[in-house]
Amino acid sequence: MTEALRSKLYTIQRRQLFQSISSWMACGLLLGAAIGIGCGAARLWGGWSEGGWFALLALGCGPLLAGAAGILWLLPRPNWVAAARAVDEHYQLKDRTESALDFSRRLIPTEKQTFAELQLADAMQHLNSVEAEAVAPLRAPRLLPSAVIAAVATVVFALLPLKPPELAAAPSVPEEQIVSEAEEISERLQELDDEFQRESDPELEQLLKELT
Repeated sequence: MTEALRSKLYTIQRRQLFQSISSWMACGLLLGAAIGIGCGAARLWGGWSEGGWFALLALGCGPLLAGAAGILWLLPRPNWVAAARAVDEHYQLKDRTESALDFSRRLIPTEKQTFAELQLADAMQHLNSVEAEAVAPLRAPRLLPSAVIAAVATVVFALLPLKPPELAAAPSVPEEQIVSEAEEISERLQELDDEFQRESDPELEQLLKELT
């Protein structure tokens, strides 16, 4: 009887599982976006050139890792009680499905066997008309809007252009070798000028004065 009940609740349980994994992925997206915003801020204000790639990597890995963790954790642990409770709440069955599921998994004493069988038969009859879409509707996770906003902020922080490096206003310090060579050239020019002054021809200077 347990397998019969679970077969009726299977679709509802799977829809609840998908809803839970979606919520895990939304949390992962929000966490990845938070890390990405931190990397993007370090890139913009700290000059970390690789921060944009790390921000986008965190944004992509966040929901993927959270979704994988949700599948590994939730898939082997199907929550049949939650599915039965959802049926009872939606159709106002006053815990009939949940009680029937509980009876099906326990060893019922002989004096309560008839009551348990009637309970199970009643639950099975109601489950024949259950609509899984109505009992477990798929909705957007509650954190999804915040996660999307944070993800957009992460992309903006990751793609904004970095400020160009400020140019130094002070003149560069000349190298010592260049300064030394310049001083040596200046000294040689001065020597040549002095030598020219000593060897100048007075007649040539007089002629130049007359010409000018």
